Amino acid sequence: MVIRVACVGDSITHGDGVTRNQTYPQVLQGLLGAGYDVHNLGASGMTMSKTGMSDGGPGSYWDTAQYQTLINGQWDIVVVMLGTNDSKAAIDKPTCLLWYVPLICAGILACGLMALVVYIWWSGRQTPRADPKGELQDSEAAGEPTGMGDMQAKAAPPRGAHAVAITLLSLIVVLLAACIAMGVPAKAYGGKDENWDCLVCPCEASDASGGEMVQQHPNCEYIKDYAAMLQTIKATGVSPSSIFAVAPAPLMRHAAMSMRFKVINEVLPQLIPQISAANGLTTAPISVFGALQGPQIVGPQTPTGCRAGLAWYKAFAMKVCDGDGEDEHTACNYFCDSTGINCDNCHPNVNGYNTIAMAVYNAIV
Repeated sequence: MVIRVACVGDSITHGDGVTRNQTYPQVLQGLLGAGYDVHNLGASGMTMSKTGMSDGGPGSYWDTAQYQTLINGQWDIVVVMLGTNDSKAAIDKPTCLLWYVPLICAGILACGLMALVVYIWWSGRQTPRADPKGELQDSEAAGEPTGMGDMQAKAAPPRGAHAVAITLLSLIVVLLAACIAMGVPAKAYGGKDENWDCLVCPCEASDASGGEMVQQHPNCEYIKDYAAMLQTIKATGVSPSSIFAVAPAPLMRHAAMSMRFKVINEVLPQLIPQISAANGLTTAPISVFGALQGPQIVGPQTPTGCRAGLAWYKAFAMKVCDGDGEDEHTACNYFCDSTGINCDNCHPNVNGYNTIAMAVYNAIV
């Protein structure tokens, strides 16, 4: 009898950045052999959350054709790896913009100062020159035209100069206001930050020390919808001993693909095993996060990310630096290659997908 395997997930399961034959479900099929029938049910950009995100953000896996295939199929093993896109609910929009705010502000101020200098210079050129020798009075006595009308006309700034100056100053004020606004924390995708408000902030104080997130935060949307997904899979006839919850791949740089570093790399690796246990799964959770060396990048400094380059730059392209730019390791071997074709700091490269397939293979056989 052929064992049917469903791989549920987002773009990392779907295999964004590689060919169909290089996706982890397809590699898993090759590892398992003819006795298994592996199906790729990955849907790019989807969340575990039933509501997805608003404002053009990710949609929900529950609304996809892949979900319909899942609930209407007959499966012996189901592997669930969702949560990466859910981290977008927690990311502040300005986070990635903050890197550019100083440059934007400096540019605006520089343009404004230049405009004022030009305006002052322009106006100064039109000021009547001094007449220390009384040339104008001598001309008047001789009955010669003094040209005072012309000079008075020149004394005032050219027509429209005031309007231009006011417009420039108004534009500077508006741009500065926008610049300041970008630096004010804002909640992305319609303010759906509450999904992680109950996890990320308490995590620093209590959950990270070993407290049970599921018990402390039972109303979090991600926790509730993950539990509902597992119950739905069980309802199709899949045994709890054949359902595998997966801690997803690490994020190599904060705000890469609009993802949040802390949620993916610190919250989910702790949370998913707790969700698995709380919902009666008897299988050990699969740590793709660990297989791709995720624990190495978690620390007091947020990594600056993987960088790809030319072949001669390969020694540096395969490394990731922490915030101080000194300590490096080779976790980027799973995310970047020297060509730079696939290096978004979120999706694995071919080596990474192969490693995911091996981790899943070792768990289910």
